[in-house]
Amino acid sequence: MKFFIDISVKFYTRFLKLNIKSKINIFYIVVLIMSISTSYFFYSAYNNREMEYKLSTTATQTLNALDKNLEFILEDVSQFSNLLFSDKNVQDALKSSNPEGLDFDVSNNLTKYIVNMLLSADYIASVYLFDNYDNLYSQGKYGLKPLVVDKIENASWHNDVNNLGGKLKWVINTGGVIQPDPNHNYISLVRIINDMSSYKKLGTLMVNVDVSTIEKEFEDIGDKYKSQFFIIDTEGKYITHPPVVDKGFDKELISQLTKSDSYIVKKIGSQRMLICSISSKHSNWKIVGVMPINELSKQISTKSYAFISLIIINCIFIFIGAIYVSKLVTNPLAKMQIYMKKAEKGDFQTMPEDKIREDEISELKKGFNKMVMEIENLIQTVKKEQKTIRKNELNLIRAQINPHFLYNTLDAISALSMLKDNENTLKITKALGNFYHISLSNGKEVVSIAEEINCIKNYITILDIRYNGKFNVIYEIQEEIYKFNILKLILQPIVENSIHHGIRNKRGKGTIIIKGYRLEDTIIFKIIDDGIGMDIEMVNSIVYGCGTIRKNGFGINSSIQRIAIFYNVENPIEITSQLEVGTEVVIKVPVMKGDQYEIN
Repeated sequence: MKFFIDISVKFYTRFLKLNIKSKINIFYIVVLIMSISTSYFFYSAYNNREMEYKLSTTATQTLNALDKNLEFILEDVSQFSNLLFSDKNVQDALKSSNPEGLDFDVSNNLTKYIVNMLLSADYIASVYLFDNYDNLYSQGKYGLKPLVVDKIENASWHNDVNNLGGKLKWVINTGGVIQPDPNHNYISLVRIINDMSSYKKLGTLMVNVDVSTIEKEFEDIGDKYKSQFFIIDTEGKYITHPPVVDKGFDKELISQLTKSDSYIVKKIGSQRMLICSISSKHSNWKIVGVMPINELSKQISTKSYAFISLIIINCIFIFIGAIYVSKLVTNPLAKMQIYMKKAEKGDFQTMPEDKIREDEISELKKGFNKMVMEIENLIQTVKKEQKTIRKNELNLIRAQINPHFLYNTLDAISALSMLKDNENTLKITKALGNFYHISLSNGKEVVSIAEEINCIKNYITILDIRYNGKFNVIYEIQEEIYKFNILKLILQPIVENSIHHGIRNKRGKGTIIIKGYRLEDTIIFKIIDDGIGMDIEMVNSIVYGCGTIRKNGFGINSSIQRIAIFYNVENPIEITSQLEVGTEVVIKVPVMKGDQYEIN
């Protein structure tokens, strides 16, 4: 015993002297071996008890998938019947019918329409359309069988369909309306066609689906499990009829399957079969699956169960291992992380260095302390530089916007003076003075929203005179936002572009709507015009400042940059436009409290 203790102590001592990577690798190799061994033991004990439950679950999932396929087919046929029901040609033809039948041209057109519809429907074999005088208009992919009934009113399902008033009913093999086909079985959708206006009965529609198309869908899935699937109705009648039915399905078993969704295990021939049934969610039928137990067992393989068990057990051992590694290795790293989080918040503290340890963690601490001291100095330098750059960029963009507007205004004043329009000259000059009184604002970058709206009203007065009453302006400003501050001249370039590029080139007068409201912590402005609109190329040119239409996007693109820099946000302006309809520009900025964004 002492020998094993000494060996253990010696091994543990050598283990502690290894580097961190070696320690972690050795530890997790041991943990993995233990977890795999334990997982295999528990898996073997657990697998036998769970097999039957898993098999039934897999079978039910397969039947649900088949039910989805069946839903697709039935829905496709239903849509087909809806198209015939509501088609104007069909409605008009049936309205014009008489005991002698339809006019030749009408009948010919109706037949062509049914043929075209039939060719586009994969699952449909034939269509029979009866008018109120028992005249028949029909087409089929495999030819047409003669009618067994002399009048459609004599069909076994006719009274039920009449009572449904246009809703669908499914019957087997046309309900005995046409002569049985030894090569094809059908499920048939039958319904009344009503006048779309008066809802009076115009005729009866029967759409036949070849059962082989459903059987093909079932066979594709059945081949995967070497299984067979079929459908029975509530009376136990077979809608589809696979070969396995003839080998061991008695009336008692069928009766049991129709009563409730269940599964049973029964020997059919030399094989044990899992027989499972579910009620279709989309009809009153039952879908039954007959699956060999051994084939399903292959699908639910031991590897998949072993993998799940290994994952669970491994998680337990990994958790235990994580605790050990945390105490041995990661605790120092966790302490270092605390200092790193402080550094992220601007608190650049150096951590105590461990003079006893000489491994990678000790070296990492020394490097971290040196790094945070250098970063602290660098951040302070960068902050000063970025503040200067940001202010210069903002001033540059503002310098681009103001001369652009001033040039246009002075041009208008000059024109009015030449025309000796003293009243409008005085009015536009006064509006210009008020505009610059607000926009200059003693050098401030922000003004109240009330001042901004007043500023834009003066600006619109100028343009209204310039364009000789070309447009109307509607203001819808939420009262509560007037008290908030905002970057000045935020609306002017948008309104200018709306008038100059949207309204000016429109025939007749235009309308501009200026909306402003608060949504949580965001102030939203919308400038909507009913001008000539823009295509996507022009919108992109305005937003991104690229493309061939630079002139049109000058003011807005400059404003986008100015707002983005000032508020430190991305994409503050959104533009949607449609040619010959109009344009909507949305501006979103954070709610300001006081002059919190002011750059000094």
